Parts: sequence; C-alpha cells; structure tokens
Amino acid sequence: MDALQFSIGAATLVGDHQPALTRLVAERAAGAVSTLRDLAAWSPAQWETLVQAADAPAQIPGATAAERRANYARTLERAIEELAPTAYLAHRFVRDAVPQATAAAQFLIANPEFDLVDSIAQVYVEENPASVGTGAPAALLVAEIERVQRVFNLTPRLHRAATTAALLGRDIGSAAEIVRMGFDDFVDTHGAALEGTHPTLSGPALASLVFRRATVRNAFSVTLMAQFEAPFNVLSFTSIADNDLPGDGPGMATLRTLFGSLDYCACEHCRSVFGPAAYLVDLLSVLGGRPAVNPNRTVLECCGIVVPTSPASSCRARTPTRCCRTSISCSRCSRRWRPIPTRPWSPARPAAAPRSCGWVPSTTIPEHTMISRPTRIRGRFRSRCRPSGCA
Repeated sequence: MDALQFSIGAATLVGDHQPALTRLVAERAAGAVSTLRDLAAWSPAQWETLVQAADAPAQIPGATAAERRANYARTLERAIEELAPTAYLAHRFVRDAVPQATAAAQFLIANPEFDLVDSIAQVYVEENPASVGTGAPAALLVAEIERVQRVFNLTPRLHRAATTAALLGRDIGSAAEIVRMGFDDFVDTHGAALEGTHPTLSGPALASLVFRRATVRNAFSVTLMAQFEAPFNVLSFTSIADNDLPGDGPGMATLRTLFGSLDYCACEHCRSVFGPAAYLVDLLSVLGGRPAVNPNRTVLECCGIVVPTSPASSCRARTPTRCCRTSISCSRCSRRWRPIPTRPWSPARPAAAPRSCGWVPSTTIPEHTMISRPTRIRGRFRSRCRPSGCA
C-alpha cells in the first residue's frame, strides 16, 4: 500500500512523465527515500541528475534540450516545495547554512510533525517537551522557531524558503516590525536586497507584497488584542456573552506572552491616552521604525536616550546631533518634514521657567482644548530648543 501511494504521488509530481517516475520508484526501492516528503531534502544538483537521466517531457518550454531539462528540474523542485514547504525550508536552511535559523532548521528536521503553516510552536512544545529540552537554550530555540514561523507566513506562495531566508538575513522578525517601518521605508530599505529572490517579481514588488501581507496579519493581531485584553473589556453585561477563554491547556498563551509587558502606572495621567506615558510610547514607536541619516545607527541610538558621563556634559548630551535626524514622507504628496520633539501639557505640571540651556517648556494650552481640537492647534504644541551656553 505504501508503494502504491508513493507511485501515485510521484506520478502527479513528475507530471506523468514515465522515465522520471521510474527513476523515483527505483530510488525508493533502493532505500534512498521512503516518502515524497523525503524528496524535500534533495538539492538542485540531485534534481538535475534525475532529469539528466530521464530527460524532460516534450511540453516543457525551452529553446534547447539543456534549457528544457533545467526548466524541468526547477519545476520539480518548486513542486516538492509546494508539497512539503516546512521540510523543504528546513533542509534548504541547513544546506545554505542560514545563521539566523540554524537551530530552528534542525528542530524542523527532527520533528516532521511540526508544520510552519498550521502548527503553533507553544502548543507543540508543551505537548512534546523533549523536542526542545529545558532551560534557557530551550527558550531561545522556541523564540527562534516562532520568529521563523512569523516571517515564513508573510512570504508569497512560491519560493517561500528563499524569501524567508532573505527577510531573516535583514533582521526582520514579525509583521509588526514591518508595519512600523511604513510602506515607503520598507520597500526602499529592503527592496534591493530581495532582488532575484523570486523568478517573476522584482525586489520592490516582492517587498510590496510582503508589506501587504504583514499589514493584514498585524491588523488581525491588534483586533484580537482589542477583543480579549482586559482594559478593553472592563464592563460586563448580562445580555452579552463574556469572552472567557478555556482553562490552561497547551498553548494557552497569556497576554504578556502575546503582546509583551502590560505593566503601567495607575495614576490618572499614565492611564490616559493623552498623558505623557502614552505620548512617549507613540514617539518611541515612530522613531524605532525610522532610519537615521547615519546608516549604522538608529534614531534612538543617535540621540533618543543618552546617558551623560558628567554633569558638565549633561546639557550637551541632550542636544540632538545631525546624524539622529529622520525624514518622514507623506505618501500622498512629495512634502517632507522633520519631527520636532514636544511635551504634552499636564495639569499636574505648572508652567516652568526656561532652563539654563535655553530650553523653553511646553505649551500651557488647557487639556480640554488639546483633546477637542488637536489637529488645528498641533503646531502650537511644539517647543523648540534654542541653546545658548550649551550650543
């Protein structure tokens, strides 16, 4: 029965090409492979060897016989990637020595039941604890597997392994990271690196497709957070069913596991979306995804948070340098502007006098005015630093 199933699947794989089917059946009889999934470990050279012996079908396009054989070999490799995407990615990552996913690739090879499309890493690990071991190395391995899975699910259907390797090599780890960069910055930064990864899509076109898929997945995750997180569901109505989650079974991740730390101050200002804590989070989120003029440093590394080495240098340490500037483009026009850090007005902080370095405090516009008409008076919120003795 196993031999019959293999023969039927192999016939579909090779397009009913009898010489190629005979070769694959002979490989199974010799013990080289046992299932079609085992063919995912074959390298391009092995497929070329098979096609050299079996030749290519007449319907395969190509100007010469060598070109037709090369096209047929690539077609068989793409077909096996479509049939077993997880196994193909794992063996290709091991063969190409992808440094960002070496341990994850070994895990995927050792655990063929795990599927990057349908399986949940945390569930599988809790049900099979021996698959990753214990301690800190196990936690790092699970994090690497989840990172590979997140990036893999952002790639298009064809050539997923190559696209995943390219994105991991660019330090892309999730849909949220891509969305925070913005469409223009992501395509401009990573489009050239993705060139040649896909046979029919250019680098910018592939980056655009990845960004659109990341936008959908990120929006879905944010929707789930808004649906189940406690601060969004503080009221309970008897006429509306509660969103109670079942017990603590395998894979029942906490909100902290899914979205990071949820700790915040309980004071009125920190809990408000108009408070300084919310403003700081928004500001750091924008700066964290924006490239600096200096390509080797991020905006935050240049001037976001600087710890002075001495009291005398404290004022100068807070002064932004040219390399920390970042340009933000409007997608609807060609206007470009540079953000100016501001501080929102707080009723708990009265208006203060200018500091020794010449910094002028933030606006004294009442809070109710800021909330009711934030866009019309946005320009008045900004305070510019005019250094005098620290210039």
